[in-house]
Amino acid sequence: MISLRKGPNMLFLRTRDPQVTVSEIEEQGIAKSVNLKEGIRDSDEKSSLIFLTDLSSRKTRIEDARYILLSEDNGTEVLADLINSNIGETVSRVDIGTRSLVMRIPGNEETIMKALVEDFGGKPVSWKEGMEEGGKDQSLIWLTKKPLMSRLTEDDLLGEHLLIDIPTDELFDQLGRKVLLYINHSMADQDWYEYRINIYDSYGDYDKHYKRLMHVLTELEMGYVLGENWTKDHALALLSVVAYQIRLFSFIPPAEMKSILMGLEYDKAGKRLVDLDLYHRNKKIGWMETQKETKGNTKKRSKSEEGIFRSQELVKKLGEEASKKIR
Repeated sequence: MISLRKGPNMLFLRTRDPQVTVSEIEEQGIAKSVNLKEGIRDSDEKSSLIFLTDLSSRKTRIEDARYILLSEDNGTEVLADLINSNIGETVSRVDIGTRSLVMRIPGNEETIMKALVEDFGGKPVSWKEGMEEGGKDQSLIWLTKKPLMSRLTEDDLLGEHLLIDIPTDELFDQLGRKVLLYINHSMADQDWYEYRINIYDSYGDYDKHYKRLMHVLTELEMGYVLGENWTKDHALALLSVVAYQIRLFSFIPPAEMKSILMGLEYDKAGKRLVDLDLYHRNKKIGWMETQKETKGNTKKRSKSEEGIFRSQELVKKLGEEASKKIR
């Protein structure tokens, strides 16, 4: 489970003719034009957001950008491409902007912001304020409850952000050593859950369903796998079956965890593919618990209807591309 990652590199380019420069950048395949929301959503720690302005801008504001571009490459590679393609000749100045660190938290964001300020100082700011006021030797911390491997939108970022006077690489190292402490601090009365997930397949295709399960655990960043082994599951009195067991440490509550597992147990037509039994504190979490997890649900679904619904919900969580590996 990833709890901390870097955001995209930020480059501010000042040019005599932004329209000519953006055309040349796109023709060379260095970057593509996006709006701000698309740039935040589609960027990651390997990519760069480029803001193009004319020469009248001294200190770049987001609103001053004539064009915003997204490159799949880091800042160093982008600058090398600009110089090697002679586009750099049209650029009068390059400023490196504040880079962000994105932290996933399960608990209260105000609690963790207070702890971060106590340890590192910093100033609460909006995203735009952080970009405009910060520099290359500062960092901007974003908080979210979403998995960090997923695409994040501006709506996924929680509250105000924190502008800290520490370079991103240095702060990343410091936070990386303490991130679990901050997560635990933010959870207050909320506990971690230790689960056992038993995989049982009457056709014996354990490897297939193990890979499906691990794919979902990884893609949705559902927790830490503590171990795995073969075990016996006492399905009925005086009858035991062989199952493959995954032990998982997670902050996802039991009803939500069972809902995701049901999405793996059934396909979109309601066919049962595998048994994934979930245990917490030696208690089996039944499928009826999943209906409590759906807010505003007044209609009770049958087990197969619930399986179809959870299968559809899981596809939405994963996205179409990642869902191909579980079907």
